[in-house]
Amino acid sequence: MSSKKPGESESESGSEHLKELTSESDAIGLDIFDDALWDTDLNSEIKPPYDHSGRSAYINRCKKLGATPISYFLRHMEDNKLDLRYHGLGGKGTSAVTPTLAFNDTSAIAHVGVRVIVGIKTVLSSNKLTSCVPDLCNAVIQNDTLTHLNLSSNDLNDSSAPSLALLISNARKLEYLDISHNNLENKSGKIIGPALSESSSLKHLNMSWNNIRSNGLEAMGTGLKNNDTLTYLDVSWNGIDKNAAKAIGEALKSNSTLEHLNISNCRVNAESSVLIAIGISSNSSLKVLKHTHVDKDFEDLLNKIKEKLPDIKVIYGCQEAPKKPKAVIHPMARLVRYLDDNNIRLADCFGTFDEDGSMTVTHEEFIKGIESIGLKLDDAQKVFLLNEMDRDGDGEIDYSELVRSRMEFKAKANSAEYLFPKMHVQSNT
Repeated sequence: MSSKKPGESESESGSEHLKELTSESDAIGLDIFDDALWDTDLNSEIKPPYDHSGRSAYINRCKKLGATPISYFLRHMEDNKLDLRYHGLGGKGTSAVTPTLAFNDTSAIAHVGVRVIVGIKTVLSSNKLTSCVPDLCNAVIQNDTLTHLNLSSNDLNDSSAPSLALLISNARKLEYLDISHNNLENKSGKIIGPALSESSSLKHLNMSWNNIRSNGLEAMGTGLKNNDTLTYLDVSWNGIDKNAAKAIGEALKSNSTLEHLNISNCRVNAESSVLIAIGISSNSSLKVLKHTHVDKDFEDLLNKIKEKLPDIKVIYGCQEAPKKPKAVIHPMARLVRYLDDNNIRLADCFGTFDEDGSMTVTHEEFIKGIESIGLKLDDAQKVFLLNEMDRDGDGEIDYSELVRSRMEFKAKANSAEYLFPKMHVQSNT
């Protein structure tokens, strides 16, 4: 309702009203012409919501490091199981991922598999995962939820051992660690061994298929003696001499948590086998022992042990050493041959992989697809094929990439060097 008096103009009325406000504000000491007193929503800045998932930070790290963001990781980084195998992370890719593992505070990341498969021969000397191990281990140590970590087949060596030892002795939740099929040697055993006695969470440790021998495994045995968390230890395909066997035997006498021990194919001689068996005879927790190349003395002692521990399962006997891999035909040739033999169009084949009809599939969807049609490939062949098809390295394969790969294959199919590659798989760096 207007406060204008009869015969009074709008300007006169407004002037009188302003005088009244000024007079009242002077009385209480306010300056109505001060803009700071007239704060409105129009002046406030809307801050973007905080990204708890870490997606934005991950993309920024990729830009800074010059790494291609992995779309699969962006979609699944909040899942409780994260499997990054077949993505060829390499050094830069892993450096971009690791901070997210440390500070993910929206969900429990339970399993992480980081695996770079490089085929029969390593040609990634400047892009090995070894350079990222310190950052990765620090991230896992800081993470309060991660329980499983798979670092197998990553060309880790003795330079990685200090970081792995810190991880084992300081991780609060890590229960499963796989560092098998690497290049860890005696020095690594001597560094990692003492960390076992300090572990407060690790239950499953796989160190098989490394180069740890003699005093390296002796140190592991000493560490095992004072460990009270491990239930599973696999050191197969390394090397156990008399001193290492004695240390393992002594550890078994006092260790009360270990249930599964695998020392198969460690070139354990008869005397060393007996030293280990003596330790088992005083152990009350061991349920499974895997061993090879035993003699009659060991078997006699084993029979006595079974009288005391009737439920113990001992698996022993000679095993044939792995044969040298034969030349493998190009995986694309096998895929093309399958399609031709079964009169399947490439588009129809891709459609079976592409469940949502987006004309793109992830690495995992593609692998599951070729397995579902009965095409069997080993890990090296899978990664080789994925790297050839994923031209832009974004973690996904679109239909056009598949078409181009097939056309290029048919153009080069007459070349023996192309048809029988050496599977030198390269990763994204």
